[in-house]
Amino acid sequence: MSISYFNDRIKLYYYYNTFYMNKQNYKYGDFDLEKETEKKYKKRDKKKKPKMRVSGSSVKKLQEIITKK
Repeated sequence: MSISYFNDRIKLYYYYNTFYMNKQNYKYGDFDLEKETEKKYKKRDKKKKPKMRVSGSSVKKLQEIITKK
């Protein structure tokens, strides 16, 4: 998770506490900022994850290099 993600979450927390103290507004609000931030950062987190797949040929090459030394 990035720092900007947590900054947006903090903004949401203060927004709900200051403007949406009424339970009806919180429950039946016109828009849900929480879902918007989740969508915003969901794709970014997927892109940043490294793929840990290794092909069989690369493993064989590594084994050959190790056995030579």
